[in-house]
Amino acid sequence: MPMIDFKRISPTLPPYQQVAEQLRRQMKSGQIKPGDRLPSIAQMREKHGVSRPTMDKVHSILEQEGLVIRQPGAGTFVLEPPAPTAPLLAHNVIAVSGSGFYFAEQSPYWGQLMAGIRAEAKTCGFSISLPDHPLRNAQTVSGLLIGESSREDVLRHLPVGLPCVSLLMPLAGVAGVYADDYSGGRQATEYLLKLGHRRIGYLHGGSGSHEMVARRLSGYRDALHAAELGFSEDWERVLPAIEHDVFDPADDLQFVAVGRQTMSQWLKENWAQTGLTALLTQNDYLAIGAMEALRESGWSVPGDVSVVGFDGLEIGQVVSPRLTTIDVPLREIGRRAVQMLQAQIETGIASREHCMLPTRLRVGLSSCAPAS
Repeated sequence: MPMIDFKRISPTLPPYQQVAEQLRRQMKSGQIKPGDRLPSIAQMREKHGVSRPTMDKVHSILEQEGLVIRQPGAGTFVLEPPAPTAPLLAHNVIAVSGSGFYFAEQSPYWGQLMAGIRAEAKTCGFSISLPDHPLRNAQTVSGLLIGESSREDVLRHLPVGLPCVSLLMPLAGVAGVYADDYSGGRQATEYLLKLGHRRIGYLHGGSGSHEMVARRLSGYRDALHAAELGFSEDWERVLPAIEHDVFDPADDLQFVAVGRQTMSQWLKENWAQTGLTALLTQNDYLAIGAMEALRESGWSVPGDVSVVGFDGLEIGQVVSPRLTTIDVPLREIGRRAVQMLQAQIETGIASREHCMLPTRLRVGLSSCAPAS
């Protein structure tokens, strides 16, 4: 197996894209032939210092492109190139840009979104392209769906006139489909207020970390303000900064760990002094981690503390107690985005339409009226 030379690849690309590109080049040049087994993760770590999460991303990308196949217990093998066919017309291909989409099979969040995209794309007769670099294949696609994790890169490379739709967050000058996150944050808070809670905490990533986070946070704060309740900064706890070079988008359980660690620290510092009887979290994974920390510290959920998550993922319905959460219609967001993109492609008219889908409260067993 030839050595992988990262110096040949743009140093501005993330490591997994550098490795994927080098392997593509070696396949194209014949250095790696159909049927060859790619180096194992252990070999890549030993010879090149490449981590397991990086190689998982590399294998996922190459498998999506039809270049390799992963065989459990045997390894990852290079596939025969497909037989030449008539070129696929551009109007049959849409690109989906955003690193989270590469991990749709492992991530319930991205999986729900991608399921909606794939279902509607099939109905409309579209094939889906997952570019490994922002708009690398722009000349061969007729439309683009912009995932929230790739917005800045995409805007810098966006071809003039290319039909596009933004998912999850509004983007100036571009059509978009997203959820009413502000209403979700407000619904969750008002629900707890109706139960009788007057001191409600919030575990989140900080208003400056993400526009979606900021909208959910605003809904929470506005609901408390409308109820004319006193408010203290101690009622909120911001997650520690996540190091993106080691954070794997495919591993949703990392959010559970972060939620557990952050909540544990909050409990040790001043949770009891705040008098909080309920907790909202930025997403369901953080809620699950927070519940673990509460139980480990001797607090009952929901007897001592009611917990409400956000996103409505199925994992929240199999934990104990079953999670109260705000449902985000991820499948419908993906489906509507493809429909809006199709309309632009067929008419040739760029659209700036924004479609905001409602969120709804799903009551589980992690919330109840506060103890007297």
